[in-house]
Amino acid sequence: GSGILAIIVIVGLLFIFIGKKGKNNKEAEVTKIDSTTKPPTVVVVPPPIPLPTVTTTPPPKPSEPGSNPPKPSHSNVDISIGDYATFHSSGTSGSSDQIEGTLTFHKAHQIAENDPQNRMAAPGDKVAGTFTKKTHLPLVANWFDKAGTSKGKLFLGAGK
Repeated sequence: GSGILAIIVIVGLLFIFIGKKGKNNKEAEVTKIDSTTKPPTVVVVPPPIPLPTVTTTPPPKPSEPGSNPPKPSHSNVDISIGDYATFHSSGTSGSSDQIEGTLTFHKAHQIAENDPQNRMAAPGDKVAGTFTKKTHLPLVANWFDKAGTSKGKLFLGAGK
């Protein structure tokens, strides 16, 4: 692990010092490493998180009478959120880090990791409102069941 990385860094530094000697035809300064010399700090960076799949779709059909999700416009984007939901957006909220949209759940799942009440959506539930652009977590939204009946309001703010 980190011991091997430290050895690689030390060997790399030696090559740099040897390279300086060859370029300048002068003796390169070599720092002695003894028991009081601190090893270089090694930072391990985790692998990047894969981005969600983005597809553009035509506007959905108008919703049935009595349902309250927001009306779609002509510029639609659908983003898969794991295997449990799809985020549909038809525009931004005017803020550079927020977006208006609807999260439709395909499987039972916690609505948002930043929800202190840990509310769970059922398959077919929708959360419509303002979301973070980067993580698609709801900030201020309405929660509807499969039939379009309101299940409540979400005021989650910036969250985690």
